[in-house]
Amino acid sequence: MNATKTIEERLTELENRVSSLESNNISVDTKFEDVVKEILQFEQISASFIQRKFKMGYSRAARLLDELEKAGYVGPAKGAMPREVLKKK
Repeated sequence: MNATKTIEERLTELENRVSSLESNNISVDTKFEDVVKEILQFEQISASFIQRKFKMGYSRAARLLDELEKAGYVGPAKGAMPREVLKKK
């Protein structure tokens, strides 16, 4: 069995997580899915990357990072360092 997941499997997993968050009344930014699709190819992510890539302000990018952490896509903040993108098994 192949240990790496395909993009389709990861997107299905993403849709399930978003549905779960929404059903638990946890707000999900409208760009959440777009950001997840983009960060899956990187090892680290930062608010400034999200700002540049998606043309948004720092506050929204930082909130998105917090949502990504709650959903298990990125690790906790380490000061001003970029956050680790957690690999899915």
